[in-house]
Amino acid sequence: MNLFIQKSAIGIAIVAIASIGCTSPTQKVENAKSDLKEAKIELSESERDSITDYNNFMADANKSIAVNDRAIETYKVDMQTSSTSLRTSNQKNIDNLAQRNIDMRKKIESYNGRSDWDVFKKEFKYDMDKLSAAIKNVGIRNSK
Repeated sequence: MNLFIQKSAIGIAIVAIASIGCTSPTQKVENAKSDLKEAKIELSESERDSITDYNNFMADANKSIAVNDRAIETYKVDMQTSSTSLRTSNQKNIDNLAQRNIDMRKKIESYNGRSDWDVFKKEFKYDMDKLSAAIKNVGIRNSK
């Protein structure tokens, strides 16, 4: 998120410097002021877009975690009526999935903006998709 903003500001500054080379001193100042104003507007827009992206991603991640929590709790309740052998074999699996869901919650809550946002999102989404699929598979096995 911050890296994108820095790259944008640097790019705009380079364009501003390059455009200053072929004009009068007064025109150079006016061009620089105009370029700076545009850079500030673009920076503001990209900051706003980044914040919106961050908030949407965090809301979706927390929603997925909550859905997983509800599914895990449902499986735990359903296991109480299962046979002892089925309950024993599924208990470890469900406990493991519950712990992975807790770990995902901790991961999303502890994101501090220091790592690359796009990489973090991609890795988190991949891990969340795998976890959600594993939780759904427990439901399929329990219904058979």
